[in-house]
Amino acid sequence: MTLNSPVKVLLVDDSAVCRGFILRLFEKDAQIDVHAVATNGKEALEKIKRQDFDVVILDVEMPVMNGLQAIPEIQKEKPDLPIIMASALTGPGAQASLEALELGASDCVLKPSTTSVVKDFQSIQGELTRKVLQLGQRYKTEKGRKSTTQAPPPKALPKASPRENSKTSTPHVLAIGASTGGPNALVEFFASLGKDFPLPVLVTQHMPPLFTQILAERLEKASLIQAAEAEDGEVIKPGKIYVAPGDIHMLVKKSGGKEVISLEKSPPENFCRPAVDPLFRSVGDCYKSNAIACVFTGMGEDGKSGAEYLSKKGVPIYVQDRESSVIWGMPGAIASAGLATEILPPIELARLIRKIVKGGSQK
Repeated sequence: MTLNSPVKVLLVDDSAVCRGFILRLFEKDAQIDVHAVATNGKEALEKIKRQDFDVVILDVEMPVMNGLQAIPEIQKEKPDLPIIMASALTGPGAQASLEALELGASDCVLKPSTTSVVKDFQSIQGELTRKVLQLGQRYKTEKGRKSTTQAPPPKALPKASPRENSKTSTPHVLAIGASTGGPNALVEFFASLGKDFPLPVLVTQHMPPLFTQILAERLEKASLIQAAEAEDGEVIKPGKIYVAPGDIHMLVKKSGGKEVISLEKSPPENFCRPAVDPLFRSVGDCYKSNAIACVFTGMGEDGKSGAEYLSKKGVPIYVQDRESSVIWGMPGAIASAGLATEILPPIELARLIRKIVKGGSQK
């Protein structure tokens, strides 16, 4: 197998309609090879023991062994093999997908509906293709590195330029962006941030509707900080986590001298809605240098241009490190551009930010 060979996919779903849908989705894509299919977790595990795959697309509800039962077994056999959960857009489906992410799945997508195949085909095609390619190519790259006797030395990252107002700015808000692998990183981060964290926290996590509501509940449980999906027009208050609703951009605006949430269904940015860049830009406009920004694991470069905008305002940008990231795309893009103030795992980022906020200065 070479890095230029197609990403080999194992498709696991008991629905013939959904299997056929995904097979048709990839049939003309030379970069993706649906190498085998399975109808339940047990059958998938048997195939994984006999063949090499780069990505598994795994349904949640299946007979014999469902997706949640299959994840730990797959990880025992192939610990680093990326798993993308395919979930129905329902409350139970979203709940199960977040449980799957906690168990070690890499990402999730909405499962095509048997009643609206054409509409779902159009909405899922680009997203699923990008996730399969990025996760699969990363897995192949890591396998290639492990098979060589000497890994190439890591490239030195440029340091962030000194920020204006770095000694005088007092943070009034924390803005966060995340994508693939983000839910677990966010839980780790908030569990270490402390229930008495005084700032409002604005979170954009790339997720569909319903998923973000359940994510907010999990963040509140992990942190004991009040958390909820943001509502249009609500005044931003200290000590609360605001999660951008799925499929809607979350911004900050001034109204009556106060910062308020603005929800907009403007076009996607970086193929995403909600996206991190519009949040970061609005934070820079409203809070100027009185902010802190964090970017966690995720594919693509969403957040990079927003981080550049914030950095020019004097806002420090903290990003998750490569080793703890599922995909070091978003934080890596910021680090490679010399915009990262610090690069650390989620727990250490939480401790550092807590110290900065409690100390009242950003250094």
